[in-house]
Amino acid sequence: MKILLIDPPCDRFLDYTSECIPLGLSSIAAYLKEKGHEVFVYNADHSQKASHINIVEYAENQRKYLDAVNNEDHPIWQEVRGVIGDLKPDLIGISVMSVKILPARKLISLIRKVNRGIVIVCGGHHPTIDPELFLRNDRADFVVRGEGELPLAELAEKLISKGNGYESIKGLSFLRGEKIFHSPDRPLITDLSILPLPEKDSVVFKETYSMEDFSIVMTSRGCSYSCGFCGSGNMWKRTVRYRPVEKVIEEIGVLKKKYRVTNIKFMDDSFSINKKRVENLCLEILRAKLNITWSCLTRVNLIDDGLICLMKRAGCKKIDIGIESGNPRVLEIIDKEIAVEQIEKAVKIIDKYRIFWAAFFMFGFPTETEEEVMDTLRFMKKIKPGWANISIFTPYPGTKLYDMCLKNGIIDESYDPSLYMHQRIESFATDRISKERFYSVSRKMLNEFSNYNKSFSTLLSRAGSRSYQKNPKLLIDDFKKLFRWFKVKDHRK
Repeated sequence: MKILLIDPPCDRFLDYTSECIPLGLSSIAAYLKEKGHEVFVYNADHSQKASHINIVEYAENQRKYLDAVNNEDHPIWQEVRGVIGDLKPDLIGISVMSVKILPARKLISLIRKVNRGIVIVCGGHHPTIDPELFLRNDRADFVVRGEGELPLAELAEKLISKGNGYESIKGLSFLRGEKIFHSPDRPLITDLSILPLPEKDSVVFKETYSMEDFSIVMTSRGCSYSCGFCGSGNMWKRTVRYRPVEKVIEEIGVLKKKYRVTNIKFMDDSFSINKKRVENLCLEILRAKLNITWSCLTRVNLIDDGLICLMKRAGCKKIDIGIESGNPRVLEIIDKEIAVEQIEKAVKIIDKYRIFWAAFFMFGFPTETEEEVMDTLRFMKKIKPGWANISIFTPYPGTKLYDMCLKNGIIDESYDPSLYMHQRIESFATDRISKERFYSVSRKMLNEFSNYNKSFSTLLSRAGSRSYQKNPKLLIDDFKKLFRWFKVKDHRK
């Protein structure tokens, strides 16, 4: 069976591009390919031209998002139609994050117009928590709930044999007559070693990706923490499962040999949640003499001196940490399970070993006041991250803060999370800040963070983490980004 797996376009409608191979779809593709299917992975959010906008321009561009997504003649949709028409797949799988509900619906409609005989399967985070949305309103043929590798492979076999018996496939939802049938949930894969290495050779427009775009690696699935804004627990059930260290080392070796990757991006939800395992991985990287640099995402409460020292020896050059807020009360409200003092201690350890670190911040939480938002800005400037990422809180269904927003009247049942993409300043407001004032506060925060990232000291620090000697093209790309960022005017009122 010929199968096309699509990550729908979203940021591209804002003149921004996704610069990576979709890892979840790559894993599913590898499993399906092992079962004998012809599989293609299409990141429709990846532009064939580089994009270098900053967060201010990204926020401004959201004003044209709805018109762009709904325009079937938009060049992006023309490209999508062309890919489907050229490949002529028997089945299309669509991965849907909550923020991509709207373009996913449009994609289903477009597929039906191209060829009504194509079997459409939706999966990913949002279909897992709300499968009926895609079966009743958008008429996908099937929804896969939870991990996609096993149920999609079983479904493909059923379709090839033209038999029924879809009810026997765990984790599957579909319309049977006028009623939606949900088979029992499928248990999470306990042994991740059964999965082959992610398939990256079958990506559509492969030649438009850079070496960096092939560098993403997951060593685990899931997170055991319960941050109130995060929906990963809906997919992974607040458990963490690990790939064998030897499998990770094998994948790094393949990426080095096949794609000349020299800098690995470990994208685990919380990389150092299991300290002993990270130590083993670091020692294996050193023992194998891989000669790589790498980055990871972790939490401040999972950082200690000995671990960071070993990570540095093994090639760690960048650490991303989720801080979210500089206000103690807000940290407690969002169930971050960290304290301001822990943050300050952790970043001092990272600075001690001269590892570049970037921080993620967020504002606009329910009950958050304007003064508490400013606490986050002041705290960011106090701890001086190498790079400061800022987002406007977006309530995702299935999270504690989504329920709080409903209860407090900030949103209602008609709320569509795909219309609010973390930097939309014309957004809903918290219940403590008026909508008009929130607009001004948002502009101030985005501009302050953007200007911080454009400062000479921040840019110099970032440049030191970029391994230009191993990838000179990266230097050229960064200069292009820098030129574009400084062209963008300060939109502060």
